[in-house]
Amino acid sequence: IKDQQGYTIDRVDGIDELWSGMYQTLSCVAGDTLVLTDKGYKRIDEVCGQREPGRMFDLNDLGVWSKDGMQKATQGVISPKSPTLKIQTKHGLTLEVTKKHPLYVIDKTGGKMVLAENLNVGDYLRVDIGMDVFGNDNSLDNPDCQEITTDLAYMIGGYIAEGHMSHNGKKYTAINITNNDQDFKNVYLTNTVVKPFKQYLSREGRVTCCSNALIKVFEDIGVTSSHKCDQKVTPRKIFECSKDVVAAYLAGLFDGDGCVNERAITLASTSRRLIQETQLVLLNFGITSDILQMNREKILEREKRTGRLMPGGKPLQSLRESWHLQIPRAQYRLFSEQIMLRIGRKREKL
Repeated sequence: IKDQQGYTIDRVDGIDELWSGMYQTLSCVAGDTLVLTDKGYKRIDEVCGQREPGRMFDLNDLGVWSKDGMQKATQGVISPKSPTLKIQTKHGLTLEVTKKHPLYVIDKTGGKMVLAENLNVGDYLRVDIGMDVFGNDNSLDNPDCQEITTDLAYMIGGYIAEGHMSHNGKKYTAINITNNDQDFKNVYLTNTVVKPFKQYLSREGRVTCCSNALIKVFEDIGVTSSHKCDQKVTPRKIFECSKDVVAAYLAGLFDGDGCVNERAITLASTSRRLIQETQLVLLNFGITSDILQMNREKILEREKRTGRLMPGGKPLQSLRESWHLQIPRAQYRLFSEQIMLRIGRKREKL
């Protein structure tokens, strides 16, 4: 860009005003959107990094999944703040986009791109399944554990479902897993990552490991020690791993917080984000699912009907709102072939 005297300058005064005039033409997605790349799922704000709005930047030919399959993206731009719409399908898939972002709508003529602001309730959106695109980076920059194995990935999934970390007031000191199934506990008791777990003496269903080194491994994979149940998310490193490692992580997650019955495979969590991320990861395997919101009234009604009690004698009124991911019977065979559950009774029932 040249100024009035013809000298080259590398910025324009009033860049905000320039972008303001383009707000209505921006086609962008929210920063926390997961995008499928040739390196696995990545949050788009992590791809973009800490850059100023309005500046073009190179993406170094990053492979991005599109309606025509995997394609190379060469450049990106971060837009200024602008109004967005949240789109949700009846199966629970959600996407936050600017009003001018086009989405592929299926109709009687085949399909066409429609701006988000022109979508109507009842429109059918194209959703790809079975992309089978995964990363291949199982490495960790940690001297105590330099690779994410399938056993470690299973342990991480089990922790997200059933785990918490002990804190002594200054730092986190131990990893605790609470589950009564011996098949599940044995994965931790026999592991060779840094330090094995031990049976918690006063609680039969709990195993524990006091190891700062193992806590560091968990954190390097993306486990946030301070996250409560409703704040848990898929550890960021899992998104970059190979297919067998991602499948092992899902097996630990479903063995921990999932159930199998004659109607559906169900994963329950008070973290909506965890459920939504799991739904996306399953689509990559070709497995479809639905997300159901369970408010306190629905949960209380169901628990009273079944006569179940909360652990530790807690009153039912303490139940939080939760989300259930349900995989229908038609997907059972595919799920059992792709996600190898390790709890025997669940595997046999499936």
